[in-house]
This record gives sequence, C-alpha cells and structure tokens, in this order.
Amino acid sequence: MRLDLAVKDWQEINGWKIAPAGIAWIAEGSRIKVGDGSSIGDGSSIGNYSSIGDGSSIGDGSRIGNYSRIDGSSRIGDGSSIGDSSRIGDGSRIGDSSRIGDGSRIGDGSSMAIDIGFADGYRKCFCIVKDIAYIGAGCRWFTLADALSHWANKPDRVLTMCLLQSAIALAKHHGVSHGDSK
Repeated sequence: MRLDLAVKDWQEINGWKIAPAGIAWIAEGSRIKVGDGSSIGDGSSIGNYSSIGDGSSIGDGSRIGNYSRIDGSSRIGDGSSIGDSSRIGDGSRIGDSSRIGDGSRIGDGSSMAIDIGFADGYRKCFCIVKDIAYIGAGCRWFTLADALSHWANKPDRVLTMCLLQSAIALAKHHGVSHGDSK
C-alpha cells in the first residue's frame, strides 16, 4: 500500500500526520511523517512519532518502532523489526527477518545490517557499505578499524570489544575490509 496516499487526508499538526481510528497498521492518535512514494506491506506496523522517507518501503509483517526514522529510498525486508528510536540511513537495505534493536543507527547506503548486541550502554550494529565493514553505536558511525581503535585499551569497554570480535568474524565471512583507521 502506498503510505503517502493512505495518509494524504489525515489531520496534520506541525508537519505530523495524525492517525485516525480504525487503521490496522498504526494506533489511533499516533503521529507520523511519510515521504512521497513510500509504501508499507501487509501486516506491518509503524510506531508513534516515526518518519518514513521518500521512496522507502516496509516489507510485509514488519514493525517500525516508536520515534524511529527510515530515510529515503531504504528497504525494510519482510518480517523485520526496527526498534524504538532507531535510524536507518538513506538507501539502506535491511534484509528479511532482521532485528535491529532499540536506539540503533544504520548509516547511509548500508546493507547486511546485523544487530551484534548491547554492551556498555549502547547497541552495536554491523553493516557493510561499499565493501567496508561499519559499526553503528549510539549516535556514532565508525569503520570497523576506527571502532577497534576508538575502544582499544579502555577498561570500561571490555564488553564492547567482545562484541567487536563478532564484527571482525562477520567482516571476514563477507570478505570486506575493516576500512582505514584515522
């Protein structure tokens, strides 16, 4: 279903469309922003104060959490879940049945997004952009090399370094670079 057409007649307050009663994919009174040409699949849902960018698509049976942002030309695969307060960057591809945790950040043009866990106060996600491994953590976006350098030798980030070991294995498995460390 085309989202932009579905919400065109909804009440609008300060740029937010207000969901009326009786919509299966969004709770009554929820506020959303919807870009031109965006779409939502059957059995999917969008949380309150979330925005869906131009030309983005949400696959069948997927869930977009509250306060989340899906930027333009992104694709959320069938059966996927994007956690509350998460951001998916422009042109990103989230595969079918993916689980992206609360507060995650997936940068522009990402693919192969994998939630590698929560440690030391932040969710960590592994992604590939142009054959380079990246890590999203909180509001930060690092190449894998920069992430390893950033958290190296910090005694309060031991669990983060443990999670990054899985990112190293994923990069090797997919045959991608760690990127250059600054």
